[in-house]
Amino acid sequence: MRLARTVGRSRRVRARALAEGVRVPPFLVLSVTSRCNLRCAGCYAGAVGTVTNAPVKQGLGIAEWYGVVEEAVRLGVMAFMIAGGEPSLLPGIVNLFRDFPDRLFLVFTNGTALTAKDYEILRSCTNTVVVVSVEGDRDLTDVRRGRGVFEKALGTLDKLQDAGVLTGIAVTIGSANVEY
Repeated sequence: MRLARTVGRSRRVRARALAEGVRVPPFLVLSVTSRCNLRCAGCYAGAVGTVTNAPVKQGLGIAEWYGVVEEAVRLGVMAFMIAGGEPSLLPGIVNLFRDFPDRLFLVFTNGTALTAKDYEILRSCTNTVVVVSVEGDRDLTDVRRGRGVFEKALGTLDKLQDAGVLTGIAVTIGSANVEY
């Protein structure tokens, strides 16, 4: 119900902004970090050099991301897609979801870096959907993402479901897995 009310309020805020000549999207994609603990074949972040062994440039911290979300909320954004790198490597990111319970968060993760504390916080986040990346079966996933990643991803999905978190999977479709 809280999210349903947010849709209506956000729509009215965006309509007022549009009347003033400002178009505000209802959804916003936030790439919250370029850090990642994997080196997946064909990864965009890897291709542009953000997940190499070179030192990662300092990005925004969690306090700055709170500011971004607060401003977006004032403008009428109602939902956020959270991406990375690997979003769970940004300390405190799950607190953001908890602290904005009237907004929807769709989080894309490789499923290998969530902590016990993250699961505990996510348990209370009825506004969050966590999508874990796999490429199909064990072999397809591990070839692209690294040995053992498939099992970790499935384990993460199990833990999220046990915590009552809405989940899904994301698949990067390519020539290696299109038939699967």
